[in-house]
Amino acid sequence: MRENLFDTGESSLDPETNSKQTLYCPIHRITFYEVDYPLNETDRLKKKAAESVAIDHMGWYGCRLIELTPKH
Repeated sequence: MRENLFDTGESSLDPETNSKQTLYCPIHRITFYEVDYPLNETDRLKKKAAESVAIDHMGWYGCRLIELTPKH
């Protein structure tokens, strides 16, 4: 079910210098998380907590959020 919550895309930046997975609101310019990718256990917990806040943000303001993952 979570796969359908956010719009997704791949970061077009160089994967050598950009290895972060990011979730942000382009309208309000809020970054909910920026974690190392692939995820370790600590970042997985941070991401889960931030997603809860992001889902509330979507409900309050009707925004579509974008999750960017680095290209491999």
